[in-house]
Amino acid sequence: MDRTRSRYEIPLLQAAIVLALVCRVWLMATQPLADQTEARYGELARVTAEGGYWLMPHLSADEPFLAKPPLATWLAALSWRFLGHNEFCLRLPSLLVSLATAGLLFGWARQFEIGRGGRWMLVASLVSSPIWIVCAGTVMTDATQMLVVTVAMLAAWQTLQTPHDSTGRWSFWTAIGVASLCKGPATLALIGMPLTAYALLCGDAAHVIRRLWSGRGLLLATAIALAWYIPAELAHPGFIQYFVIGEHIQRFLEPNWNGDRFGHAHSVPRGTIWLYWAAATCFWFPVMLEEGSRRLRSAESRATPQVDLWLWCWTLTPLLFFTIASNILWTYTLTAIPPFALLVGRWSESAAHWGRRATPALLLMGGIAVSPLCFVWGPNLFDGRSARSLVEAAAHRHPGQPLVFANCFQFSSRFYTRGQAERADTAADQEAALMTPGTLLVMPRESADAARRSGRARPIVEQRDAVLMEVTPPKYASLP
Repeated sequence: MDRTRSRYEIPLLQAAIVLALVCRVWLMATQPLADQTEARYGELARVTAEGGYWLMPHLSADEPFLAKPPLATWLAALSWRFLGHNEFCLRLPSLLVSLATAGLLFGWARQFEIGRGGRWMLVASLVSSPIWIVCAGTVMTDATQMLVVTVAMLAAWQTLQTPHDSTGRWSFWTAIGVASLCKGPATLALIGMPLTAYALLCGDAAHVIRRLWSGRGLLLATAIALAWYIPAELAHPGFIQYFVIGEHIQRFLEPNWNGDRFGHAHSVPRGTIWLYWAAATCFWFPVMLEEGSRRLRSAESRATPQVDLWLWCWTLTPLLFFTIASNILWTYTLTAIPPFALLVGRWSESAAHWGRRATPALLLMGGIAVSPLCFVWGPNLFDGRSARSLVEAAAHRHPGQPLVFANCFQFSSRFYTRGQAERADTAADQEAALMTPGTLLVMPRESADAARRSGRARPIVEQRDAVLMEVTPPKYASLP
């Protein structure tokens, strides 16, 4: 491998990494929780912490959240309880587990034949990946899943390479148990599929099974899982039926699946995962094309090094699996980012052309160009998808008065009013709200315009898609 590097390459990479992380932390502290996803998980963590719903997280006192196991919510709820009641504290666990993933890859890079410069390149590829930088500061489950899958795959590789070291095997089975508390069967599949593909392609599947198998490890993983699943099912009968069958089979195989109690189906054409992957890797997608085509063209491709085979299986199998799924999200690409970063690190060790040499400077220049937008425009980017500014305006003008939300801001309205928001999502409820003078009513713009034209309410604060209205008394409404 060509390991010759300019003395400026590593400092440039480090500067780009620091700049990306500074931007990420700034946005974590300033952006509101936006509907639907982040506000939902933020409200879930808040209610769990304040209500003490540690066995099964709740969205409200009578609404247990059955769609996901609790690991990520536990982390966010603990941060909310002990560190502070704000968006930054809710998002902090996602940042920490994402940085832990980067640290693991940096520390393990030598086992994948990656030198010092390549290690900084792989970290730079992580933090400049749009999907990583988004999930690293968002209240969701995906960053936690990424860390758990990464730990399992690194531990499995260590076990295969150093069979007499039991640390790797025990770490692997512990990660399997913890995976069941992350996203359940989905996380287990994201570990099992790359292992299966590697076992089939490496030429000695029996060797892989023999090295990884441990009866005591299986008992440990099962004990970790059942310690939560059994009490959860006993406390909420039907949870396993809904979570395992509905969320993990019907969700992916049935377009427009309408059994989702806590969200909605995302029907997209099959194969869309590859467009998501191109967006997720962005700047680095050409590296994948170059490395993949080089492997296919090479006369030595039939003797692919085991380390490359391992990383390609880890990267591609989740993408291939989700190719046939019609109900997917952009975030489903996240667990493929760590192995891809290792591939980028190996590419940077072997590639001596101008593209590799120019990458550090291009990354830093891109960061310098984008960072002003993050600091100036970023904090207000999601204002139109969050109730924060409207709740703050109402509290400033009419302190202590309850807010009514009509068909908008389903979760951020709960979060920013600490569960005190009233809902008027039916026509009858909205009519009743408009009959009570002085009511503060947040409405979609179209409904707000109709109420304003009829003279039944006047605008106080306007957003792009929603308006804070005050219901007017009849004599005021009758004025020209």
